[in-house]
Amino acid sequence: MNWTRRGNDRRRDIRFEVLGSLRGNAPSAQNVQVRNIAKGGALIEGYSPFPLNTRVCLKVSGSIEVHLEARIRRVTSVLPTGYLIGVEFVDTNPIVLRRLEGLIASLG
Repeated sequence: MNWTRRGNDRRRDIRFEVLGSLRGNAPSAQNVQVRNIAKGGALIEGYSPFPLNTRVCLKVSGSIEVHLEARIRRVTSVLPTGYLIGVEFVDTNPIVLRRLEGLIASLG
C-alpha cells in the first residue's frame, strides 16, 4: 500500500491511495416526481442527477407502495426544476412485478 502524509494534513487517519479499481455505493434519499410509468420503466423528475447505468432502489407510492430495482438510462437537465431521469426497471421478482402492474392499473 502506498501512503503519504501531506504537510498540513489535519486528518486523524492515514489515507491510502487506491491503485486499480475500488467500487463503492452511495445511496441518495431523494424525493422525485414520477412523470410517467410503465411495466418496463419510468420517467422521474429530481433535483439531482444520477450517473448513467447506476442501479437505484425506487419506492413508488400510489394506491399501493412498490419497491423497485432500476437502472438509470437517461438524464436530461430541465432548468430550473432539476433533471428528467429515465429509469429501466430491472427487478425480476414476480411479486414485485404484479404489484407494479396493480399500481399502474390503479392509475388509469
